[in-house]
Amino acid sequence: MDLSCPHLRGIKITQLPQELLTWIFSLFQHSALNQNRIGVEDIGRKFAKSDYEILKNLRLVCHLFDQIATLFLLPIIRVQLNQSSLERVQSISRNPRLKSGIRGIQLFIGCRFEIHASSKSEFFTHQQRIARQLFDYNAFIYHNAAHRARQRNSDGPADVQGWGEERLLMLDRIRACVVVCDRFLGTSPLPALGRLDIPHSEFPPRLKEQVDESLIDECEEILHGAYEYNKAEYLRDWPVVSEKQLSNALVQLISLQNLPISLSIAEIPPFEQYFDSFLDTQKAFNCLTRPLGLSELGKFMGKPIGDEIAAYTRVFWDLPIAIYQAGSLLQGFELKGPTVSQRYSMICPEEMSCTPEKPVWNQLHTVY
Repeated sequence: MDLSCPHLRGIKITQLPQELLTWIFSLFQHSALNQNRIGVEDIGRKFAKSDYEILKNLRLVCHLFDQIATLFLLPIIRVQLNQSSLERVQSISRNPRLKSGIRGIQLFIGCRFEIHASSKSEFFTHQQRIARQLFDYNAFIYHNAAHRARQRNSDGPADVQGWGEERLLMLDRIRACVVVCDRFLGTSPLPALGRLDIPHSEFPPRLKEQVDESLIDECEEILHGAYEYNKAEYLRDWPVVSEKQLSNALVQLISLQNLPISLSIAEIPPFEQYFDSFLDTQKAFNCLTRPLGLSELGKFMGKPIGDEIAAYTRVFWDLPIAIYQAGSLLQGFELKGPTVSQRYSMICPEEMSCTPEKPVWNQLHTVY
C-alpha cells in the first residue's frame, strides 16, 4: 500500500498562524505572567536569563518573529525618579509593540537634596556619618566571623573566613574616607577601631594603626569627585521629580491598556545592603553618589528638606490616580517599605502606615 501523500506539502514556520506562533513564543515569557497579567506580589520576580535571551534572539530571525517576540520582552518596567529612567520610558513609548506588553511597573524611590548639591560641607558631613556607620557595620560582621573562627579552632590562631586582604583593605578605605571628611570639616578623628565595644585583640594589627596617607589621598579624590557628580545629578533629576515628568511619562506609556497594570512603589536599598561598597574605588564612588532611601531620612531632622520630601512622596498617590484617570486599571497597588508622612515629616517604618489626607485616600481607593 502506498502511504505517501503527494498532495501534502511542507510549510515554513513563518507560515504558521500568528496565534500559534504567539502561543509558542509565550513558552519563554516571564514566569510572573499568569493569564497575561502580573500580580503585584510577583512584580519583583526577575526574568529568567535563558528565556529572555531566547526572546531577544527570536527577534533577530525575521520581521514576523520580531513583532511577536517583542510583546513578551518587557512585561515589567523598573524605574527610578531620575532623568535616565525618564529617557528610557520615553524611548519605550516610541515602540508600540514593546510598550503593549507591559503588565507591571516597579518604581524605586531614591532621593537627592539641594542641601547636598549646594554645600560641600553638608555633603561631607553626610558622607562622614555614612562611612562611620559602614565601618562599624563591617567591624561588627568581622567581630562575629572572628568569634565563629575562634570557636572552630580554639587551640590556634583564628582564620577569619571571608576576610582576606581585599576585604581588610575595604575597611582601611572606609577609614580613609572618614579621615578625609574629618580633615575637611575640622572634626575629631575616628578612633582606630571604630566606636563598637569590641576587644582590641580580635582585630588584625593593621586596623590598630593609622591609615596610609596614599589611601587617604585616593579617597580625597573620590569624595570631591562624588560631590561634583551628586551636584550634577541633582540638577538634572530634580525637574523630573518636581514637575512630575516621570509620572506623566509612565501614564502615557500605559494609557488605554486593555489589561490591568500592577504598580509597586518601594525605596532603594539602605546603605547596610552595600556590604561590598568600598571593595574598590569604583564601588566606593558608587556608594558615595547613590540616592538616599526613605528609611535614611530620619538623619535629616531639622534640615530644610520638607518641600523636597513632599515632592518625592507625592508620587505615592499621584501616580495611581493619574493611571486611573488616563483610562487604565490598576490590578494591584503595593507601597512597600518605609514611607514618609508629608503632614508630620516623620519616618513611618510600617508598610502603608502613613495614610494621606482623606480626600486623596478616597481617590486612591477607586483604583483598586
